[in-house]
Amino acid sequence: QAPAAVSICEPSKHPNWMFSCGKDGTLSPFTDNPISTLRQDLPKVYTLNGALYLAKTDWIQQNRSFLSPETIGYVMPPERSADIDTLLDWEWVELLISKLL
Repeated sequence: QAPAAVSICEPSKHPNWMFSCGKDGTLSPFTDNPISTLRQDLPKVYTLNGALYLAKTDWIQQNRSFLSPETIGYVMPPERSADIDTLLDWEWVELLISKLL
């Protein structure tokens, strides 16, 4: 009986493989964790996919955020977790949907 739930999915890239780029172009690992070359050895991580945000009314009014230590995640598969930010994203999703129909 969690007071809030959000939908999540596995990211396309793991944060252990991400870097920040300094003004001089040098790369620094984004996380303090060692970089693993084997995807299978990486810890599971998830990202918000924006599909579902659910909360009890009184709880969200008090907390004013869906995210808290009490929030649970609802894992969605990648094919149901399209992130549409550009026209190319939209066209890609249209293509995927046409293949499913």
